[in-house]
Amino acid sequence: MCGIVGFASKKPKLDIKYLDEVNEILFHRGPDQNGTWISKDKHVSFAHQRLSILDTSLMGSQPMISHSRRYTIIFNGEIYNHLSLRSKLNTKFNINWQSNCDTETLLNSIEFFGIKNTLKNLNGMFAFSVYDSLEKKLYLARDRAGEKPLFFYRDNEQICFSSELKALICKSDLPRKINHKALNCYLSFGRIPRELCILEGYAKLQAGNLLEYKVSTGEINIEKYWEIPNFSGIYSFEDDENLLEELEFLLEDSVKQQMIADVPVGVLLSGGLDSSIITALAARNTNRINTFNISFPGHEKFDESKHALLISNKFNTNHTELSASSFTPELISKLAIHFDEPLGDSSMLPTFMISNLISKHCKVALGGDGGDELFGGYSHYQNFISLNQKLKFFPKSLRHSLNFLSNKLLPLGFKGRNFLNSIDYDTYNDLPMSKNFFDAYTRLKLIDEDLFEVDMNVQENNFLKDEIKHLDLIQKFTRNDFKNYLCDDILVKVDRSSMLSSLEMRSPFLDKRIIEFAFSKVPSNLKVTKNRKKILLKKLAKKLLPLDFDFNRKQGFSVPLDSISRKGKIHDFFCQILVDSNSIYNQKLIKSMLKNHLNGYANGERLFLLIQFQIWKDYYKTYF
Repeated sequence: MCGIVGFASKKPKLDIKYLDEVNEILFHRGPDQNGTWISKDKHVSFAHQRLSILDTSLMGSQPMISHSRRYTIIFNGEIYNHLSLRSKLNTKFNINWQSNCDTETLLNSIEFFGIKNTLKNLNGMFAFSVYDSLEKKLYLARDRAGEKPLFFYRDNEQICFSSELKALICKSDLPRKINHKALNCYLSFGRIPRELCILEGYAKLQAGNLLEYKVSTGEINIEKYWEIPNFSGIYSFEDDENLLEELEFLLEDSVKQQMIADVPVGVLLSGGLDSSIITALAARNTNRINTFNISFPGHEKFDESKHALLISNKFNTNHTELSASSFTPELISKLAIHFDEPLGDSSMLPTFMISNLISKHCKVALGGDGGDELFGGYSHYQNFISLNQKLKFFPKSLRHSLNFLSNKLLPLGFKGRNFLNSIDYDTYNDLPMSKNFFDAYTRLKLIDEDLFEVDMNVQENNFLKDEIKHLDLIQKFTRNDFKNYLCDDILVKVDRSSMLSSLEMRSPFLDKRIIEFAFSKVPSNLKVTKNRKKILLKKLAKKLLPLDFDFNRKQGFSVPLDSISRKGKIHDFFCQILVDSNSIYNQKLIKSMLKNHLNGYANGERLFLLIQFQIWKDYYKTYF
């Protein structure tokens, strides 16, 4: 796990000061080593901060140059199958290896097999850049699920890229104008999807994509090297045991690979289904694994320590229960600034807290991210199965009218308003929005129209275009959540929170083989039905976990935001930021939301979302 940054320009450019500055900005992503590199013709520059996981010696330092001197790489992430890739290279080529790190494996694979063939064979989480000095081409690549971030800015003369946006906008010559389409998305569903970036002219390289930049001409080409596979469509009840056996094998092998490191490794054991399965499989291959659980004093409803302890005792883990401090305004501000783009997910607070506490005990931790999206773990899947069946009997014109009236007449946070917002969609080709913070009519009032152009047609499933048409509801939902919610919310939250503490978080469920297995082989009726969810995964859990484990409990990693923002320091902080001369929001609407919130309306998450954007905007001095 590391931080990478670089730029390529059609004209020779030498900016040593900038390289030193960005290494300092990305220090938290890799405090062990750092390095810089400038091409001989001064057209390309790289900087790198290293968090040493495999081969912690200086032989794994980056930027790394190939034996032929043709290729130079900077790499963020882990290649879990790098040993098997080394074996393939050794059978065909005589390579004088200098280290045991996966960066050297990746670099040699690109040199001997080519970048596209290498990407097809990689199994891991990664974002990297390679410069081909012979062809004068710069390449950027990102992993299939989007675990590792990669931002870039491009104009007529150059391309700049980095693991974090803050390392780009520190350049004084790059603009900081807010992208209205991205802000519409953020205000609507709490995150900025796919390639969009909160700033105009910038973008995120999408998961599973490869970018090629020709340095001499500035020509750019982006292509997919991987896509979610289609479901085979072949299934019979006799396949259940075969699928269960295959899932167990793949997940155990993934856990085994991800436990490999030259530094201490632990498991984030929440006590939920996914992390408990990972713990059980890790215990098969490792003696006395380290497990960690976190409690929040004063919020017993969110305390899962007894469930984690049950699993720890069963598998004899070296268990540590960590106690988090209370949520503070200072922490909210810190994360708003650190996350690069605003994110309206308050679970970033406990995610950072546990990352920070675990980092004092180990350098790598395994978590359960991806299990819900791949195997059907969210409650809204079941809710919309029932809703979809009923809505077929109601004309779209009626549903559209109910949606319109609810937006016009019902205040934000009113119980049932979000439900009425969700029913106005094409039940055959589209998806309802599982969460809508601010509808288009409210966005029209929220920010002065002279500043902000409202997009009335922002919908989450628009970003899948034709990819979800003609699929069954569960196929649509799980693909949509994998490409949008997982990539642009969950994995962003985990990456920024863990890297701020210099901790590497790994996700065994996001092994390439398991992703492809879940989408191509597991039918929807083994994921979710009206009355059951995570059906196949629970079959595996019942095989591995104690009989008294609660298999139906679903406790999200969340914050009691509604209650803590109605009183005390958090309430005062919300008012201070939102009811202020610098606030960009309509004060009449804000005061109404705050008043209704105090009277029991559920507006905590909406207020948090607005706070995140306001703090971010003010700190980075962006403009409309």
